[in-house]
Amino acid sequence: MAVGKNSWADQKIYDRDPLPEIAPALLNSVDIARYVEEGCLLEQKKFHRDRLKPASYEMRFLGDLYDWEKTGKRLKPRRRLVNPGDRVMLHKNSISYLWMEEQLLLPEYIAARFNLRIKEVHKGILLGTGPLIDPGFGGRILIPLHNLTDNDYEIKGGDGIIWVEFTKVSCNKYWSPSDASNDRPTTLIKFPSEKVIDSPCGYLGKAGVTDQGGVQSAFKGVLERVQSQSNKSRKKIRKLKRWGIGGSIVGLIGLAGLLISAYQLVFPLAHKVHEQSERIRELEIRVESLLEAQSTDMAPSANDADYIRENVTREGMTQPVDSLQNPPKPE
Repeated sequence: MAVGKNSWADQKIYDRDPLPEIAPALLNSVDIARYVEEGCLLEQKKFHRDRLKPASYEMRFLGDLYDWEKTGKRLKPRRRLVNPGDRVMLHKNSISYLWMEEQLLLPEYIAARFNLRIKEVHKGILLGTGPLIDPGFGGRILIPLHNLTDNDYEIKGGDGIIWVEFTKVSCNKYWSPSDASNDRPTTLIKFPSEKVIDSPCGYLGKAGVTDQGGVQSAFKGVLERVQSQSNKSRKKIRKLKRWGIGGSIVGLIGLAGLLISAYQLVFPLAHKVHEQSERIRELEIRVESLLEAQSTDMAPSANDADYIRENVTREGMTQPVDSLQNPPKPE
């Protein structure tokens, strides 16, 4: 039964409970089927008992799928009709909205919640889960599907996509079919008819999505910005490498010139120091021989005396050389 803003609210079952013996609670599979047979919760012609779970019902991936494709800097809306057997891709880091083909028919005394099928959760797909659908709602629902992963996932039209559960709220005499004369309590809130919207664009427009040009995954936007910055960084690194190679060559040439200049300056000094060291060592040996000769009361040879006179005078010593040649005799 297709419903509009007022057609579902006009049904007798909408505010009169045909099964008052069912206590307020989360409905089990038997009670879900009983209420469907009475004409509420789900459309009878699209209801399949094999989709019942102990306390929920599996609704299928069918309907209209809406998302936005980025063309340049703008988002372009896209609509895909999902029929049984169609293979539909949920692209990585994307968000899509499914305007579900199956409708909910909630009387005033039953509320609903839905959640994503666990198989899709394990893939990394998220759903705007947990929202309460108030009693009295009748129509199609719009569910967001967010693929958080870096993988594209394919879903087949007609596969289960969400589990919906139904909860009977606490009793009120007004809903009892046995006494239709009961007046409606003033504090018993009715579901606002203006909240039943007949198109997904109406829901998206109400949320302000169409005004902002569409919806794109925040992760996708972040990844695009990161990729852009990464590409810019790569270009800078390549440029620096080119300049770096040239700068390194110039630096090596300069360093080589500096080392050559230092070598030319230091090598003569080192050679001179080496010569002086050798001469000093030779003097030390001759002096040691003189001291040994003195200790044995032997005068140094003429060659030794001449050598020492020449070199000691050159080194700046003031002691007369003759005193070394003719040392005083001890008294």
